[in-house]
Amino acid sequence: MPNMMITEPKKECIASIAMYRELVDKGLDIYDILAEFIKYILFDKKIIKFKSQDINKYLKEVFNYSVPDVAVKESIRKIESIKPEGDEYTVISDLKYDAKFLENKERLEKDTEAVFENLISFIELKHKRTLTASERTSVFKELYDFLLKNDSRNHNYTKLISLWIIQNSSDGSVKDVINTINEGILVTTAFEYTPSENKDKTWDKPLTLYFDVENLFSLEGLNGEPYKSLSNDLLELIQNCNKKRKEKLINIKYFGSVKREVESYYNAAFELLRKGRKTFQNKTAMANILASCEYPSDAQEKKTRFFQWLKYRDIIEYDESTYSEEDYKYNIIDNETIIKLKEQFSRYNENELENIQKVLNKINYLRKGQNNSFYNSGHFFVTGTRAMLNIAKHSDILRPESVPLATNVEYLTERIWSKTNASFGSNKPNTVNAVIIAKLILSNRVHVSINEKYEELQKEYKENHLSEDDANEILANLKETRNSLNKINNESAEQIVEFLDSPIDAIIEKKNAILAQVQEKEERISILEREKEESISISEQEKEKINEQLEKFQEEEETKKYQQKKNHIQRLFIPFIIISFIISGISAFIVKLLSSGLPKLMFDILNTLGFMNGIILLSIMFINLRLLEKKRNKDW
Repeated sequence: MPNMMITEPKKECIASIAMYRELVDKGLDIYDILAEFIKYILFDKKIIKFKSQDINKYLKEVFNYSVPDVAVKESIRKIESIKPEGDEYTVISDLKYDAKFLENKERLEKDTEAVFENLISFIELKHKRTLTASERTSVFKELYDFLLKNDSRNHNYTKLISLWIIQNSSDGSVKDVINTINEGILVTTAFEYTPSENKDKTWDKPLTLYFDVENLFSLEGLNGEPYKSLSNDLLELIQNCNKKRKEKLINIKYFGSVKREVESYYNAAFELLRKGRKTFQNKTAMANILASCEYPSDAQEKKTRFFQWLKYRDIIEYDESTYSEEDYKYNIIDNETIIKLKEQFSRYNENELENIQKVLNKINYLRKGQNNSFYNSGHFFVTGTRAMLNIAKHSDILRPESVPLATNVEYLTERIWSKTNASFGSNKPNTVNAVIIAKLILSNRVHVSINEKYEELQKEYKENHLSEDDANEILANLKETRNSLNKINNESAEQIVEFLDSPIDAIIEKKNAILAQVQEKEERISILEREKEESISISEQEKEKINEQLEKFQEEEETKKYQQKKNHIQRLFIPFIIISFIISGISAFIVKLLSSGLPKLMFDILNTLGFMNGIILLSIMFINLRLLEKKRNKDW
């Protein structure tokens, strides 16, 4: 639901919202906070005499706030320096103005401007160009809508804003400022409808919330992590409210039509499993039901367990026997209204409009037409369905200053929390967590995109514009993206944004590009392997040649060493052998010249010794040469 107090996207408004959050931490209630803003206006504008309407005008001018007159009057009564005189007020003494108010205002304006420039830089990096002045204005408008949860499918930058917040979830300079602004917005919602309801911080009125199918599934996590986080946040808040009062004032129920729709999911899962085929499911809940079932009986068992789980948490079916559709007194939508809605919402089919008519009429009957106070309304249909929410806010159904008959989990969480909590602590709701909201926005966008792409795929395949392989590739891509919603992180968020920007033919082009890259890599690998084999072959040849050269060189070296050793032996023995034989020869010649006697005997002995010595040395030389030859042959 839009915040009625903050009506226009202005930068000065963002900083003042953050100031609200900081003043809450100081222990001030909503009227004390507004009194601080009023004191600043009176001091800054040097106002002495004024009317409450004048303050409203300045609140709009300076802070961009539209505050109910009753809230302004209540806040003025808290300022001691002001005296009421009829319908006017007079400043009768110096205002106890906190000088830090302006200091905080300027600091927060600087912080929010820095965060905005950070966002601009991020988008410019993604777009690879500088944004124009009008584009920067559009970015701020969409950031403003993001913070106030003003949903629109026509936004150009919201998905990038969501991606920026998710990827800056660990950056305190961004996360803290954004969350502080979100928390400030939560505080300002207390001024909607009846501000006086928020004086007492206890819940003491009966309230029944009727969940639709998707919200029941979200409680169990079948729609993914961000939906589960928000739904269980509301459930825990309700349980805490009931514990404080020691009685069950806030209840969660569901209509019979919702129960039948839940059953239809599990029955459809049973049939698919029975037929042995798990076809592509464009709805996350159905896909998760099938993913957790192996046999047909699993689907029936999970259906039973699901309703047992709801009962265990005191979420029960509404007894419709107490309601009669014939009680036209409280019917807020008649056939004439339906005709108008069909003309204005042609995208919604008759079954949708018929169901919406029944539900909203039923809620108005349960309220007995009391729609002017959130706290006293007593009954809400809780849904995230765009059709239901849009029609619930339609001017023919939602009267001025009235409370919608249908709303979402985020709105209810914030309203109940702001009613029952005086300050922000560890129990602050996830609806003010910018990262959770960013994930939720991306999830919503992807759900819509998957449905659109799936319908387009069916049409293209039916008209033979797509081959079976291409259709299967797109289905695989849709399934991968849908599954990524169960747990969104920095990496998957980037892929989700890329998916949102890609038509189905781009998915095929991407696949073909990837296949081309794979083919190119395979060809390159093949070339490298051939080059490697050739290189190995060349290396083997070169190695063989080198080995041959080494062997030849080694042979030559061995031959050279052998020859050197042979020559050495020969040089060592041959001279002595020659000398021995020369001595023997000379001795033999002299013996022939002598006839007899001792000289002849001596030379005869010398002849014999010389000859024998020559023979012995010659034998030793030949033995050494033979041993050398054997050693050479053995080594080779």
